[in-house]
Amino acid sequence: MVAVAPVYQRAAASLLHTGAVPWRTAASARAKAEGLAVTLVPAPRPAEAKGIPVMLVQGWACGSSDWGALPKMLALAGNRSVVSYDSRGIGGSPVSSHSRRAATVADLALETIEAAEIAGLSQAHVLGVSLGGKVVQELAALSLESNSRHLANLSLQSFIMCSTSAGGKNARGPPPGFFDIFAPDSISSSSSGSGAASCSS
Repeated sequence: MVAVAPVYQRAAASLLHTGAVPWRTAASARAKAEGLAVTLVPAPRPAEAKGIPVMLVQGWACGSSDWGALPKMLALAGNRSVVSYDSRGIGGSPVSSHSRRAATVADLALETIEAAEIAGLSQAHVLGVSLGGKVVQELAALSLESNSRHLANLSLQSFIMCSTSAGGKNARGPPPGFFDIFAPDSISSSSSGSGAASCSS
């Protein structure tokens, strides 16, 4: 059994419900270059001072659509552009015809830089979840290299890692029952905030 506090119920409901944030402009603009599909949610109030763009790096086997309403929420809250993308072989990005091996985390980091360049970013905060968090760690390491040719045209301002680890044989997984909180019936239809919902596996 896992107890889910009301605040997390509401947060999960917001992220899972794509209509949670009113959006009056075009939701996204899509671009493809060399097989990489990139989604850009523009800053909603371009006439005002804009925040630094945010680059989202998804987890294993996930694409742009799996972020739900989060890109729009981040764009609205910070009046900033938010960029996400589909890794090659996921969503709108076909498998690379010239690649004959599995992608490494280092490969995925270079793919993230490529997506930022396609979106026209010169600077960005970068946020990664799960495998995306490992990609963000790789990007952080790249940023420490002096005169990195990979980051010659992109300045990474901060690195945010969620639900991730550095990996390795001693890495520990989440506690028992952790993934139960994401089951559809664990999110209360009420947002009144009274009590806590529970779910079982």
